[in-house]
Amino acid sequence: MRENRDKREFWEFFLNEERHKPIENFVRKKLGCTCPQEVFRNIEVVRNPEDFAAFSPDYSINLGGRLLVLVLRQQNLEKLSKKLQKIFSCGKSIRNERGFNRFRLVVPVTRNSQTEMVLDEKFQRLENLDDRLHLHTIDAELIPGIDG
Repeated sequence: MRENRDKREFWEFFLNEERHKPIENFVRKKLGCTCPQEVFRNIEVVRNPEDFAAFSPDYSINLGGRLLVLVLRQQNLEKLSKKLQKIFSCGKSIRNERGFNRFRLVVPVTRNSQTEMVLDEKFQRLENLDDRLHLHTIDAELIPGIDG
């Protein structure tokens, strides 16, 4: 099991204030998370998570087994908007199967791009959404880097 985690470039941040504080700040301030503090005591970051491999993700963040965040850098707006339904269907399945409260997709964008508007319109038209699925288009410079 440990070898599998090493191959996926797995990092755990257990009560490491210096390393997990930027993630906590990002999730609270930029994503609007109001989770209790205990959720932030166990933060797992996985680069290229296998569960989302079909979508070429950068990394996922598991916060206390309650919040699942997927960071997916856009390659091509048209391709990404076509994949949005599948990404959220996959996220919803994982959220439900593993007992997460919420799934949040984060797409880094450049300032003054139309990406935010296009993706938001597409997101609003997706099927089978609920109030525990969220799309966040955020200035790429505001998303914390995850260093091994």
